[in-house]
Amino acid sequence: MKGNDKIVKRTLRNGVTAVAALLLLCVSTLTWTKRSHVVDNDMKQLLGETNTVRDGLEDERAAHLSLSSISSRQFELASETEGCKRLSKFGMNQAQLRIFIYQKKGGEQLVNILIHYLQAMTYDEIVIIANEEDDGTDLLATNPLYEKIVSKGMHFWQCEGTLQVKGQRWTEVISQYQNKTDFVLPIDADEYLSIALPKSGDDVSNSKAPLVWDRTTLLTALEDLPASNGKPYKTLDAKPLPVDCEDHPDGIIPDIEGRHSPRHCNIPGISKGQLGCFAKNIFAGEDFTSVDNGNHHGPKLKTREWRVSCETKGLESAYIPSNFVLIHYQVLDFSDWLIHLLKRVVDYKYELDCDKPNPNWPPFHVCNAHAKAKAANFSVHAMQKIYGEMFCKMRATYDTTGITTFAC
Repeated sequence: MKGNDKIVKRTLRNGVTAVAALLLLCVSTLTWTKRSHVVDNDMKQLLGETNTVRDGLEDERAAHLSLSSISSRQFELASETEGCKRLSKFGMNQAQLRIFIYQKKGGEQLVNILIHYLQAMTYDEIVIIANEEDDGTDLLATNPLYEKIVSKGMHFWQCEGTLQVKGQRWTEVISQYQNKTDFVLPIDADEYLSIALPKSGDDVSNSKAPLVWDRTTLLTALEDLPASNGKPYKTLDAKPLPVDCEDHPDGIIPDIEGRHSPRHCNIPGISKGQLGCFAKNIFAGEDFTSVDNGNHHGPKLKTREWRVSCETKGLESAYIPSNFVLIHYQVLDFSDWLIHLLKRVVDYKYELDCDKPNPNWPPFHVCNAHAKAKAANFSVHAMQKIYGEMFCKMRATYDTTGITTFAC
């Protein structure tokens, strides 16, 4: 492991490209290589190249998808904004909720998240933002997944820029839809929405509260939201329990080396949802003006004001609590965490000084993890211990049957 230690140290200190981090991960872990062949098979199924279709995009149980045929769409959309251009060539209908998925390259991660969202939403209610430079390449022609989802009626925008303008790009695209959308939710490609249904009188993060994700429950939960009065709605932040903790308290570790299935299927459970100032926001469409780069605090011009108000006066001074749970599938095993740490340090090189972590950042923030790794001299063995301390002490809370029944 000494050789890998040196590579990790050099990667984290010198800020080499995320590609190098990916190569490191392929060499230093077995899980990544063992899963690669099954991902390819899942992509073939998604594209209809095998007889067994289990991807969710063609699932007859998702009858609600027929509610949004391309030919019936009533409202036009702009073809471009300052930093984005629309590659899908159709309009939109009025929607109760639209999600705006900010992602890049459209691989396994996008497949997985679409399998989840299409269990409760129509193609017209999902907007893909591809953070990819415009070098003249036709993204729809060169990426079969992009071509597939656009042919089904999913909205697709190509946006340029670094993480520094992520909030601006979200804002540009969301502003095209907000007048015909009751609620908008900007998310990353590893954030899965669900609804917690506690019993009467129980807390929304109660250990016995089931998580549910289907269209009827979604629409009911949206209708039950109180008037916004200009405030965003806070989701509860939850995380999956990793699959590789040696003495996991919540049962047998799932087999992630067999047939590929969505990430939300291969987990022992979901941690307790945390309702906090740093959790992600749902906005009423009519209230939306802008969003910060992480969708943590609200309108960009009020980010500091609202964060301070939340931290000093309480969450309800700036936000409205909800029973929507956003599960952040960022870390499922040590290799996930390592690659995220390497990549994000590179991404943040020009934006954050990871040598001086902000005490307001949550414990899971990449720069707090980086500070611990640096203090451990970037030893892989030491970082495995850090990983164990951060993630292997979580306990299952929610009943997840309701979010895996149809998609897994």
